[in-house]
Amino acid sequence: MTRGAPILLIEDDAAQREPLTLLFELKGYKTTAAASVPEAWEVLNAGLRPRVIVLDLMMPGLDGIAFRRAQLLDPVVSKIPVVLYSGGADLDLIARNLEVVGHVAKPGNFDLLLRLVAAHCGGQPSV
Repeated sequence: MTRGAPILLIEDDAAQREPLTLLFELKGYKTTAAASVPEAWEVLNAGLRPRVIVLDLMMPGLDGIAFRRAQLLDPVVSKIPVVLYSGGADLDLIARNLEVVGHVAKPGNFDLLLRLVAAHCGGQPSV
């Protein structure tokens, strides 16, 4: 893994966001966490170019589906790979429709989530 590879975590639930941020940082990723879609756009528009985005779908206001659809239309950030980390039904179908590189259902398999992130950050997560 590239030490310090930047990732963006978009998760509205602090009980999920804070432990995931800590987990990613313990594995060596420079993690920026956004609590909402508007906050995520703010950091992307400020110049953050993460190697991968970890995205929750179910959020109040603009949700993860709206984020991904807008991301795909934006020539600056459309190529940043997205891993869904979300609950809800039909995650396989939603993942295919949103053209993401992987998905993990909540409550999640953290090993799988870390492998999906590592695949887009240059290797395996550190142990």
